[in-house]
Amino acid sequence: MAAVSFILAMLFRAGDVWSPENTDALIVGTAIFAGLSALVFFSLSLHKSIWRWSSTADQMAVARAATLAVFLFVPTMFMIGRLEGIGRSVPLIQWFVLVTLLSGSRFFYRWYISRQGGRSTFRQRTPVLLLGTGEGAAIYLHALDAIPGSAFYAVGMLCDRGELMGRSLNGVPVLGSAEDLDHVLVDLETHGIFAERLIVTKPLESLPAGLISRLGGIARRHGVDIDTLPDLLSLRLGGGGVIASADEPMPIGAPRWLEIKRLLDIITSAGLLLFTAPIALLAAFMVLVEMGNPVLFRQVRPGHGLRPFTLLKFRSMRSPRAADGRLLSDAERTGMVGRFLRRTRFDEIPQLVNILKGDMSFIGPRPLLPRDLADLPDGGWERARLRPGLTGWAQVNGGHQLTNPDKMALDLWYTRHASPWLDMKIILMTTRMVIFGEQVNQAAIDHARAWLRNQGATYEENSELDSHAVI
Repeated sequence: MAAVSFILAMLFRAGDVWSPENTDALIVGTAIFAGLSALVFFSLSLHKSIWRWSSTADQMAVARAATLAVFLFVPTMFMIGRLEGIGRSVPLIQWFVLVTLLSGSRFFYRWYISRQGGRSTFRQRTPVLLLGTGEGAAIYLHALDAIPGSAFYAVGMLCDRGELMGRSLNGVPVLGSAEDLDHVLVDLETHGIFAERLIVTKPLESLPAGLISRLGGIARRHGVDIDTLPDLLSLRLGGGGVIASADEPMPIGAPRWLEIKRLLDIITSAGLLLFTAPIALLAAFMVLVEMGNPVLFRQVRPGHGLRPFTLLKFRSMRSPRAADGRLLSDAERTGMVGRFLRRTRFDEIPQLVNILKGDMSFIGPRPLLPRDLADLPDGGWERARLRPGLTGWAQVNGGHQLTNPDKMALDLWYTRHASPWLDMKIILMTTRMVIFGEQVNQAAIDHARAWLRNQGATYEENSELDSHAVI
């Protein structure tokens, strides 16, 4: 599809006027764009999505992959032939055609599969009403379609926005607002449909105060039970689980400058991926020679809002066991290449992909292991207010030389004081750290600890955590 998108873009742009330069650009550009697209698609794991269940997130991944592929293609062709034979509008047409092909093929496949399977019968199934027209409702309706023997079917939805009246989601109509529950139930009963359950698909904290109690009185009069989607799907855990219950505080939303920061992360990471490509290839070759496959180290860690993501790094250590089964020390596992990659921070180049995907930012608290977050008093919610960073306040004030309580104090201080000026300072301090090595800043540590004491919080009790756990 990538190759076809460039060919179609060239044909659309050139029209009836075709020259030998166009032919040369078409041949070379098609091969190069196909190769770059393959690299980008595999790097962003585009091939791993299941087309039958493609979601909005999958379509956004398609758009990101197409954008990065075209972004890398244009400067590559400029360096090869100064874009001779390629019209200025070709990259834009090329991007539009590629997104259309990638997204359209997924939509067509979903439509074809749905036509093959058909809908299951409503006979002997319990009618239910849904409160909410968002992502939760879409998930529940897809689940009903995916289970032919389901005991329920949705007869209608209640919305919280008037402009959705008369619309439908997955074929289920919006019958009224939440305040219209009594009238909706009466109308359904008039048509011989007796809804037995009202399923709340929206977060309870997003509903107006007192709404559930008012709906509960109406539901009792009609013999309707009220359930919530998290309870039906067993998503709520007691004792501060990763998925918060309705009365637990969620991470605070980002201010405007963090949205600008995310845009800068995308632009900068895309540019650095292109700039560091030769270094990355050399580093991958060195790792392959010294340690063999795999070249990349992958580890799942909690990220922004405690959502898990796969952290990427170049391997800097060999297998933890020798050929005879003996457990090796960290010094024995780290060879010359590994030490060089760690000292220069080249082992973290693959994390530019994490930043481009939105898993990480350039600046923020370093992502911890799940077992470390479980030992924190708040389960790690405070640190998860911001995206984890490639570098951060703890790294530039001592890094690996700090104890875990010191790192926690510095990270928590940063989450409450993050600003563009502090980020600029961290960038400058990171440059100094890479050149001169890590240096402990005791004044910054003392200041962060004093701030924590003023907030009524302390992380001293977690000093028993492994000193290598936060990396």
